[in-house]
Amino acid sequence: MTTAAKPPKIEHLSGAYKLPTNGKHRPWWRTGLETAALIAVGLCGLELLLSACGVGQEEILQPDPVMGTRHIPNKQVVWRMEGFSNESFNSEGLRDVEHPIAKPAGTFRIALLGDSATEGLQVPLKETYSSVLESIVTMPGKKTEVLNFGCSSYSTGQEVLQFEREVAQYQPDLTVLLYNRGDTLENVRKPTDLKTEPRPYFYIDADGTLQVDEAVLKANQKALQPNSTMDALRKHSRLYGVFSHANLNLSINDAAYRKVRGWMTSPFKARHTQTSTALYKVQDAWQVTSSLLSRLNEDCRKSGSKLVIVTFPNIVQDPEFGRQIESVQKLAETEGFNVFDLTPTFHWYPDPKALFVKYHFSGPGHKVVADKIAEYLKPLLTAK
Repeated sequence: MTTAAKPPKIEHLSGAYKLPTNGKHRPWWRTGLETAALIAVGLCGLELLLSACGVGQEEILQPDPVMGTRHIPNKQVVWRMEGFSNESFNSEGLRDVEHPIAKPAGTFRIALLGDSATEGLQVPLKETYSSVLESIVTMPGKKTEVLNFGCSSYSTGQEVLQFEREVAQYQPDLTVLLYNRGDTLENVRKPTDLKTEPRPYFYIDADGTLQVDEAVLKANQKALQPNSTMDALRKHSRLYGVFSHANLNLSINDAAYRKVRGWMTSPFKARHTQTSTALYKVQDAWQVTSSLLSRLNEDCRKSGSKLVIVTFPNIVQDPEFGRQIESVQKLAETEGFNVFDLTPTFHWYPDPKALFVKYHFSGPGHKVVADKIAEYLKPLLTAK
């Protein structure tokens, strides 16, 4: 007859009960490894779940030491922030199909410069005014090619540098820049402010010469350098994309979040030494912008391209933007480039709201922009 096993003895210690451990303790390193493995499995599971849901692919920009930011080459983007699109940037980071740098024989090339309105992530690629323009602009005996260099948040100054650094090598016959209201303010900064958005800024020196201000880029030099780990996360991680997108939305829309984030991150930010004397005086934003447009016009002439400025429609009749448009038109008369204002077209459209998703052009809006630009260009191309 077998004897039943005795239950473990329960000891009473200071009012608490515990089972005896027989002197064996779990190694700390084993617990650590198992915890790390569980976290890794959990993160992989989240990545797979987000991938299955098509979420976390709205990260579009990576740091750049010269431009501040640029598109992530070959990045698959599923855009839901406003409107919807699901395509990849090309190998050069353009929201476009692949284009050879060397212009093929018998090709008429149009380069588009601009910010998010030109980039057009709010609609499928085939609906952007870049794609539509390519299908409707015709040159006798030539194939038309339209290259879209539009990038979110770019200022006029960044667009000028972009032309000199990237666009000119494609030898565009025509360069079309979509000018927006905020471009003028984005070109300048307060001379003593190093905490503004990392990008190149510009100023007019004491001799009246346009100069580039790289102080903010230099202050953020380390963060703007290539980083293989961060670059891989931006390009491939859905989880990183979700957190980055949430941070962007909260930073834009929630003042309390901005305050708390600034307080929490301030100990980790490099402290910059401020000089008592600024490098230059506070700038006239329009004077700087007009100098930039003149520089772009000269760049286009040197590369054999003709410049056309298209102004974003001022449908809210903002007085300041209206003055900017008038100033661009006067500058064009002096400098010899062309200007086309989209305001009348959008103002007299039966339902102007239908031409926007929210802040950016809708599919019908892109179609109207393409049609009107093509109509404006027709006599210029005939003369060419």
